[in-house]
Amino acid sequence: PPGDAAIEEHENHGSPDPRRFLEMTDSELEDATSHWFVPGRQMRFVRRNALVAVGNTATADDIHLLAAYASHPDELLAEHGIWALRQLEIPVARPIVESLERQGSQR
Repeated sequence: PPGDAAIEEHENHGSPDPRRFLEMTDSELEDATSHWFVPGRQMRFVRRNALVAVGNTATADDIHLLAAYASHPDELLAEHGIWALRQLEIPVARPIVESLERQGSQR
């Protein structure tokens, strides 16, 4: 069954790392999630969910990854990247968020 690969992956490697998903190409992400239901197989939804997961557990080490998504051309991913940056609550994140929000309002 298609779920066997997922069970084996989880047993051998633990839970998937959402940060890793955000660094993958679309084709790598499709391969990694081939056993998941993804609406229309649009990887933007997997990335959005990964951004939420990272935002909920973010550390200062995630700032570059989140900033890259906060300026993503896909508005869904940019909005979730900005949200995730806000969750950091560290001084260096605030000016990045403010700058990205100003750029977004000029679109």
